[in-house]
Parts: sequence; C-alpha cells; structure tokens
Amino acid sequence: MRGTRDYAALQSGPIVPQMLKLAAPMIVAFAFSTSYNFVDRYFVSRLGDLATAAVGMAFLVQLVLISLGSGIGAGINSFISRNLGAGKKEEALKATIHAWLMAIGIGVLFGGIGLLIQRPLFHALGASEPVLALVTNYLTIIFLFAPLILLLMFTNSVFQGWGNTVFPMIFMLTGTISNLVLDPLLIFGLGPFPRLEMQGAALATGLGRVLALSIAVVVLFLYHKP
Repeated sequence: MRGTRDYAALQSGPIVPQMLKLAAPMIVAFAFSTSYNFVDRYFVSRLGDLATAAVGMAFLVQLVLISLGSGIGAGINSFISRNLGAGKKEEALKATIHAWLMAIGIGVLFGGIGLLIQRPLFHALGASEPVLALVTNYLTIIFLFAPLILLLMFTNSVFQGWGNTVFPMIFMLTGTISNLVLDPLLIFGLGPFPRLEMQGAALATGLGRVLALSIAVVVLFLYHKP
C-alpha cells in the first residue's frame, strides 16, 4: 500500500528536510487553490469594469469557502496522522469516507445558504444593480459546485494526512490549468463553445475542480490498493 510507505518514510531521516518536503508542495497547492479567481478576473476584465468588479466581490465568498475547507481539512489531516501514529490504519482509512460525507453535507449547506442570501448580502455591501446581476450570475454556479470543491479539498487533506503532499499539488495544478484553458473558451465563446461571459468563468472554475477531483479519487483508490 503506497499510503503506508509514505507514512513510514516520514518516520525516518532528519526532521527539517522532512518538514520542508511536506511543506513546499502544500504551499504551492494552496497558491493554486486561490488562483482560480485571479485567472477568472484576468479574462473577465475584458468584459468591462462592471464584470471585473463583480468577480472581485465574488472572491470574498470564494475566500470564505476556501478558508472553511482549509480549516476542516487541517482537522482531517490531523485525525488521519494521529490514527496512523497510533497504529490505527483502519480508522485512518475510514476517515476518508467521513471526510467525503462532511464535504457533501457542508458543501450543500454552504451552497444553499449562499443561493438564498447572495443578493441581499451584496446589495447590503453596496453593489449597484448591474454589478449585483453579474456577481449573482457568477456565484450561483460556484455555489452549485461547492460540494465538489470541498470534496477536492478534503481529498487533498486525506493525502496530506498519509504523508503525501505532492499529489494534492498536482491535483490543484491540473485544476488551475484546466481553468486557464476553459476560461477563454466559455467566456468569449471561442470555436464551438457558447459565449457565457460571467457564467462561463464560473463554469470553467467548477469544471476545472471537477477534473482535478476525478483524478484525485482515481489516484486515491490506487494509492490505498494493497
């Protein structure tokens, strides 16, 4: 089992190199996880100032989702690591299922609340009617993808708990590249793709994470294959 080998490798060798080996990919992965909005903003800026302002406001909500996923993900990481340290590998494996169930539950709750309050929230924050229409067009799709976004983040935490931080970095890089490719296609309607503008930016973000999640799930099953 690859996961067991990765965890065993952490128990040997100097501490500082091991810490750096774990930390460096995690830093890169976090940078990629926050890059989606910046990629969207770059392409959306060509739609005008109102669209740019809308994506900027939407980033506040996305940051809350990322912070929520990172905080709970740290707990998942810690839980798995502690169980592995105590020799409870079965409990560590069960944590994956629990993490996925939490991701779905919290994601549905977050997305549902977001859909209900997004318009009054941004109205209270001073968004004009044109910006309000654009930001809700964008965030409606992000809220629908919220469970899958958290599934990806929690799956990354599972890998990190087993001592592998390289795979999460690769998954987030895959999602970022996918978003970078899909953004111009879906925003501007290049080739056979429809011109979706703000909704296209959000859809590209969601689909990029779905691709990364699909790869992560396949790798996870192979990772724990005896």
